[in-house]
Amino acid sequence: MSYYVIDAFTEIKFGGNPAGVVIHENLDEVFMQKVAAEVRFSETAFIKKLTMKILT
Repeated sequence: MSYYVIDAFTEIKFGGNPAGVVIHENLDEVFMQKVAAEVRFSETAFIKKLTMKILT
């Protein structure tokens, strides 16, 4: 799991609105809720790899 803190709406470090960004392959609702509760940011985004199905 990779986790980043992003300072939104600013060009200054530690300014603006902090938000968490989590990159993980196996995200489920319970896991995301636990991570969001742990980091305590009002905004936490989760990014995961999607698998595309090609219909023929």
